[in-house]
Amino acid sequence: HSSMKVYGINPEADQYIYLYNLARSLRGVDYIGSVSQSDLAKSLSSVAALAYPSTFMETSCIAVMESMASGADIYTTSFGALPETLNGFGKLMPSENNGVLASGANLANGYIKLVCDGLLEARANPSAAAVQRRERVEFARRNYNWDARAQQWIALAQRFMTGGRFATKPLIPEP
Repeated sequence: HSSMKVYGINPEADQYIYLYNLARSLRGVDYIGSVSQSDLAKSLSSVAALAYPSTFMETSCIAVMESMASGADIYTTSFGALPETLNGFGKLMPSENNGVLASGANLANGYIKLVCDGLLEARANPSAAAVQRRERVEFARRNYNWDARAQQWIALAQRFMTGGRFATKPLIPEP
């Protein structure tokens, strides 16, 4: 479920079309392309895992949050804010040498090992995998919703307004 269409780029002008075609050719990979949010949620409900080998300094990753809300296992790198977004509910490829992410063959081989080991572990112990899936869904639904986000922003604003300390009374009164 990815393409540059969400950025207004037509398939003919998409520089990554070769990657989508490669994905389509791989056994076990269903490349769908961009879809609506409701179609995405429906599709993610049957997904076992999100393989997300990010080399980008994510600040907060909506793809990870949506996959967590569906219960999917998440396999990604420890780059940017991905560890905070996952909050312990995913498998992270660790950084090397003082927080620097591996590159080239080291990144590819390490990531492949991470995903394969994780998927084999889930297959070997389906009851533990089911518990982890439920816990991911509960965490995501509790923390990645607009009410929770609003409260986080209000708390941050209160902190700034009080010189770094939390305000003694809320900015917005409780109902």
